[in-house]
Amino acid sequence: MTFNFMMFIIMWTFILLGLMVIGGYFMFRKFLKKSTKGGWQIRLRLGKILYRKIKTSLEGFRKRLSGRIGRSCT
Repeated sequence: MTFNFMMFIIMWTFILLGLMVIGGYFMFRKFLKKSTKGGWQIRLRLGKILYRKIKTSLEGFRKRLSGRIGRSCT
């Protein structure tokens, strides 16, 4: 291996490691923002709201379906 090629590989190693460290830092910051107490409370609240909406729509569907089945049997 020539000295220039070895220096080229070492330079690219440091550049890639530096870019990965910078990217990991910003990804970790984003993770910390989402995992704060307020973030989890918002997600939990949205989950409860969605659960209620799905539950009420399924109950309405079940009632309509049972009414149709009851009418078709008579």
